[in-house]
Amino acid sequence: MPQGTYAQAVAVEEPHLALLPAAVPLDTAGGLPLVGLTAWQALMAGQPVEGQRVLVFAASGGVGHMAVQLAKALGLFTVGVAGPKNTVRVEMRCGRHGPVLCSTSN
Repeated sequence: MPQGTYAQAVAVEEPHLALLPAAVPLDTAGGLPLVGLTAWQALMAGQPVEGQRVLVFAASGGVGHMAVQLAKALGLFTVGVAGPKNTVRVEMRCGRHGPVLCSTSN
Protein backbone atom coordinates (compact mmCIF):
# COMPACT_ATOMS: atom_id res chain seq x y z
CA MET A 1 0.00 0.00 0.00
CA PRO A 2 1.42 3.47 -0.87
CA GLN A 3 2.35 5.73 2.02
CA GLY A 4 2.66 9.49 2.38
CA THR A 5 0.56 12.48 1.46
CA TYR A 6 -0.23 11.25 -2.05
CA ALA A 7 -1.55 7.86 -0.94
CA GLN A 8 -5.18 7.10 -1.73
CA ALA A 9 -5.51 5.06 1.45
CA VAL A 10 -3.55 4.74 4.69
CA ALA A 11 -3.91 2.71 7.86
CA VAL A 12 -4.16 4.68 11.12
CA GLU A 13 -5.18 3.89 14.65
CA GLU A 14 -8.70 5.02 15.60
CA PRO A 15 -7.61 7.58 18.26
CA HIS A 16 -5.93 9.55 15.47
CA LEU A 17 -9.19 10.03 13.57
CA ALA A 18 -11.96 12.61 13.86
CA LEU A 19 -15.49 12.38 12.51
CA LEU A 20 -16.15 14.85 9.70
CA PRO A 21 -19.59 16.47 9.95
CA ALA A 22 -21.71 15.86 6.84
CA ALA A 23 -22.03 19.61 6.20
CA VAL A 24 -18.24 20.09 5.87
CA PRO A 25 -16.81 19.34 2.42
CA LEU A 26 -13.73 17.12 2.37
CA ASP A 27 -11.59 19.73 0.58
CA THR A 28 -12.47 22.30 3.27
CA ALA A 29 -11.75 19.89 6.11
CA GLY A 30 -8.34 19.09 4.64
CA GLY A 31 -6.89 22.42 5.80
CA LEU A 32 -8.09 22.12 9.38
CA PRO A 33 -5.21 20.00 10.70
CA LEU A 34 -2.64 22.52 9.50
CA VAL A 35 -4.16 25.61 11.12
CA GLY A 36 -5.79 23.77 14.00
CA LEU A 37 -2.69 21.94 15.13
CA THR A 38 -0.48 25.00 14.68
CA ALA A 39 -2.81 27.09 16.85
CA TRP A 40 -3.24 24.31 19.41
CA GLN A 41 0.50 23.67 19.75
CA ALA A 42 1.21 27.38 20.15
CA LEU A 43 -1.42 27.71 22.88
CA MET A 44 -0.33 24.55 24.69
CA ALA A 45 3.30 25.70 24.68
CA GLY A 46 2.21 28.44 27.09
CA GLN A 47 0.61 25.92 29.47
CA PRO A 48 -2.59 27.98 29.75
CA VAL A 49 -4.78 27.99 32.85
CA GLU A 50 -8.47 28.89 32.67
CA GLY A 51 -9.00 32.61 33.27
CA GLN A 52 -5.58 33.69 32.01
CA ARG A 53 -5.27 36.26 29.26
CA VAL A 54 -4.01 35.42 25.79
CA LEU A 55 -3.08 37.86 23.03
CA VAL A 56 -3.44 36.47 19.51
CA PHE A 57 -1.66 38.34 16.74
CA ALA A 58 -3.15 38.20 13.23
CA ALA A 59 -6.44 37.05 14.74
CA SER A 60 -8.24 37.38 11.42
CA GLY A 61 -5.86 35.01 9.63
CA GLY A 62 -6.09 31.24 9.28
CA VAL A 63 -4.09 30.20 12.35
CA GLY A 64 -5.04 33.32 14.32
CA HIS A 65 -8.80 32.91 14.10
CA MET A 66 -8.43 29.26 15.10
CA ALA A 67 -6.23 30.25 18.06
CA VAL A 68 -8.88 32.73 19.23
CA GLN A 69 -11.60 30.07 19.14
CA LEU A 70 -9.46 27.44 20.86
CA ALA A 71 -8.35 29.92 23.53
CA LYS A 72 -11.96 30.81 24.29
CA ALA A 73 -12.86 27.12 24.46
CA LEU A 74 -10.07 26.70 27.02
CA GLY A 75 -11.63 29.44 29.15
CA LEU A 76 -8.95 32.04 28.42
CA PHE A 77 -9.66 35.77 28.25
CA THR A 78 -8.91 36.29 24.58
CA VAL A 79 -7.79 39.46 22.80
CA GLY A 80 -7.20 39.38 19.07
CA VAL A 81 -4.90 41.75 17.19
CA ALA A 82 -6.28 42.66 13.78
CA GLY A 83 -6.10 45.58 11.42
CA PRO A 84 -8.99 48.04 11.18
CA LYS A 85 -10.49 46.28 8.15
CA ASN A 86 -10.58 42.91 9.90
CA THR A 87 -11.72 43.84 13.40
CA VAL A 88 -15.41 43.19 12.68
CA ARG A 89 -14.54 39.77 11.28
CA VAL A 90 -12.66 38.90 14.46
CA GLU A 91 -15.54 40.14 16.63
CA MET A 92 -18.32 38.41 14.70
CA ARG A 93 -16.73 35.09 13.76
CA CYS A 94 -14.21 34.43 16.48
CA GLY A 95 -15.96 35.60 19.61
CA ARG A 96 -12.96 37.31 21.13
CA HIS A 97 -13.26 39.33 24.35
CA GLY A 98 -11.64 42.53 23.09
CA PRO A 99 -10.01 43.60 19.81
CA VAL A 100 -6.72 45.45 19.49
CA LEU A 101 -6.44 47.57 16.37
CA CYS A 102 -3.21 47.93 14.46
CA SER A 103 -2.71 51.36 12.97
CA THR A 104 -0.91 51.71 9.66
CA SER A 105 0.27 55.19 10.65
CA ASN A 106 2.59 54.02 13.45
